[in-house]
Order: sequence, then structure tokens, then C-alpha cells
Amino acid sequence: MKLSKILISGVRNISSAELAPSPALNLIIGENGSGKTSLLESIYILSTARSFRTVKIRNIVSSVEATVDKALIYGEITSGSSGVMEAQQGVEVSNKGKVRARRNGASVTNASILAHALPVQLINSDTFQLLEGSPKIRRQYMDWGLFHVEHDYVESWSRFNRALKQRNRLLRYGKLTGLEAQLKPWNEELAACAEQIHSLRMDHMSELAPKIESKFSQMCLVAGLDVSYRSGWDNEVTYGDYLANNFERDRVLGYTRDGPHRADLSIKLEGLQASERLSRGQSKMLVCALKLVQGDIVSDIRGYKTIYLVDDLPSELDAENRDVFLKQLKETKGQVFITAVDESFMIVDKDSSLTNAVFHVKQGVFSKVK
Repeated sequence: MKLSKILISGVRNISSAELAPSPALNLIIGENGSGKTSLLESIYILSTARSFRTVKIRNIVSSVEATVDKALIYGEITSGSSGVMEAQQGVEVSNKGKVRARRNGASVTNASILAHALPVQLINSDTFQLLEGSPKIRRQYMDWGLFHVEHDYVESWSRFNRALKQRNRLLRYGKLTGLEAQLKPWNEELAACAEQIHSLRMDHMSELAPKIESKFSQMCLVAGLDVSYRSGWDNEVTYGDYLANNFERDRVLGYTRDGPHRADLSIKLEGLQASERLSRGQSKMLVCALKLVQGDIVSDIRGYKTIYLVDDLPSELDAENRDVFLKQLKETKGQVFITAVDESFMIVDKDSSLTNAVFHVKQGVFSKVK
């Protein structure tokens, strides 16, 4: 999917903006604080109804003008090379934090509908926590791909979390007498969901891991990367048996310690954590490879391209790595939005058939340079 038209009003310092982006690479240039990241944030909200900059989405609503009480983001979506509009998608955010979304004129009550229709991959400074951050960040990485390619995954994950919440409540507050009997239906639900989640994650990672290893080797000329999936429990036994075997431990702790909610990715090089073996630049390229491969797999299975949002690329990668990464981005043939202070770092292949657009933004006002 590609955005052929973007309308924004009342988002941070963007009072009003209308852009007709290129279906390929779009460079957004301007000084810090000019509104570059706010454009990427707007596209992200259009896809997910969430912000990547704040958990309180009401904070995106402009405070520049006292009369502005809501932010509006609208996009026209095309697929393929025809350029014909196939869908319209819009999100409204009030200064009270209420979010309303519409797609093709109909109200959308589940944000997953927006995300499924408009897959977006974000690469910014926070993204590099994929290697050094908590397992939750790597689970979210896995879950993004599974959400887009496996129809049953979201339902299984939602059911698992509902049952997990109930089991933990009983472990924490339930009466000791008869507790195992009270836990039985939730154990059964957890076990059924966990096995399906584990199976889907295993299948997804069996496809993803070798492609990540190959892509990183291609981008950095470093061999020996090993990416593997950890289930979150000792899956030599079924999850139902594991819960039963560890009931006393969980009772003392007051929560369910292990399971799919503790899953992780192991990313190693020559037996050590990749973040310990690689230089800072190589680590950043590895994260870029992780994102590119995930986007490619979703694009291949879904039949339409992932949109890539890359915030402040020059500050994250040196000149040599930027050039490699830009070429990899262009090879995806997807729509790309990159922000930078200026375009001096940009190397555009004159033989490329891809159309590139450059927008300049100053104090929230966008103008097309080329």
C-alpha cells in the first residue's frame, strides 16, 4: 500500500498541510523542531491510531492556537503501480484523548483494521533498542509480523492475555483451599492458546531468521549471525503440564512467571550477544536488516508493500552505512519517508526508475522542492 495524498491539521506545530508524496522515496528536510518527525508521527497514527512519541495521544493536538481542539489526519491509499485510489483512511484525535477512525466512510472501532490495511515500519533512535532493550521490544517485533500475516494470531494472543490476567488474579487473591481447581479452566485456556502462539511464532521465525542472517551479511559483510526464537518456557513439555508442574512456584510469586508472554529472540554472533560483538554502526545496520526483512516478508505474503518511516537517518548511520541502507530501502520498491536536516547526505541513483520527492518544512509548513 502507498499513500498518494496526506492531509494533516492540528498535529503539534503543523496547523495545516497537504502532501502528494512519491510512491517511492520521499525526503523530508528541515531544521530540528520544524515538523519533520510530526509528519512521520501522523502517518504512524494513520496506520495504528497510536503515537510513537507519547503514550498520551492527546499530546499530539496542537497547542499553538487556542481554538484548536482536535487533530485530523487523512490519507488516500493506492496499491500497485496504477495510482488509482483504493481506500481512504482518517483518524481524529481530540484534546481529551478521544480517538475516532474512519475507513472508506465507515467508522472503525478496532484500530487493528487500520494497521492491517496500511502496514508501516518505523526506524528511529528507539528502534535500536531491539538489540539492547527488554525482551518485550523483541516480542513486539515478532508480533508485528505475525499480526500482518497470520489471521489467527491476534485472537489467540488476545485470549491468552485475558486468561493470563484471570489466572494471575487468582494466584494473587484467590483462597488457598481449592485454588488448583479454580485455576483449572484458565490453565486449559492458557495451554491451548500458548501452543498455538508458540507454533505460529516458530513457523514465522523459521522463515525470518535465515533471511535476517543473509540480509545482515549482505549489508555489513559480517558472517556468523545466529537468530533464534525462545518460547518463554521449557517447551520440552506442553504448556499445560508446565503450568501444573510449577503451580507452587507461581502461587508463592503471585503470578504466572513463564510462558509466551516471556518469549524472546536470541541474536548472537560467534556465541555472544550481537550487541557485545558488533560496533555501534554494525548494530544499527543489524536493526535495519531486522526491519527490512520483516517488512519484505509481510509485503510478499500480503501482496502489497510496507511503508517505511525513517526518522533522522544521518544521525543514526555514518555515510557508508547510509548509502548501503538507502540502496536496500530502494530495492524494497516500497514507499519510504526519510527525515533529515538537509539532503546533502542523499545519493540518488541516476539510473533508477524510482521517482523521488523532496519536501522542505519550516515551522510546520511544507513545500515541495522536487
